Amino acid sequence: MPENNMDHALKNMVKNADLLDKKDGISGNANGEEPKHGISESVDGKEQRFGVPEVGSGRGQKLIIREMQPEDVPAVAALEAACFSEPWSEQAFLDALKQPEALMMAAIGMGNNPMGYCGIYLSADEGEITNVAVRPDHRKKGIADAILTDVLSESQKRGARTIYLEVRESNLPAQKLYEKHGFVSCGIRKNFYRKPTEHAIVMSCDLTRRISE
Repeated sequence: MPENNMDHALKNMVKNADLLDKKDGISGNANGEEPKHGISESVDGKEQRFGVPEVGSGRGQKLIIREMQPEDVPAVAALEAACFSEPWSEQAFLDALKQPEALMMAAIGMGNNPMGYCGIYLSADEGEITNVAVRPDHRKKGIADAILTDVLSESQKRGARTIYLEVRESNLPAQKLYEKHGFVSCGIRKNFYRKPTEHAIVMSCDLTRRISE
């Protein structure tokens, strides 16, 4: 990503996405760095449904895609910790929810239980996906696909035109999913990932083209 495209302060807060982590085959974050600066404005607590409001889980229940709420954070952080070697803490998620630039979406199942989530930071007309994850027992059911659809749609409504992310070079399933949503490779970051060390493919999505097609 060109250095002058994303606001420097925003980039310092952003984690980078790796959708289907090499270690465990589910979606997640890259480098484990947590946001250092919270902003006082908080999420209003109202349930919001975007794009695909319900997704069949394959087990007779429905999932609602909505903005993540503070009460979701313990379960989301536990899912993150179970998936990744360098997870966000509960406080990192709570701090993200307080930042008006952040859009944190969750797939909520039976018992108000988060089955997956995706985060993105928006600045002016650009955004960067931070983390994506789906519960291991709910993979391959279209949850990540539905969350990404809603995140990209809502980002476009908020004025974003281009979305960026990073993904492991070996993670072909993730790259294929991102390509399905209009992302294309636009660069490489050498030795970007840790545990194990690996290059990152930088991908971008032109929302104006994606929405119009």
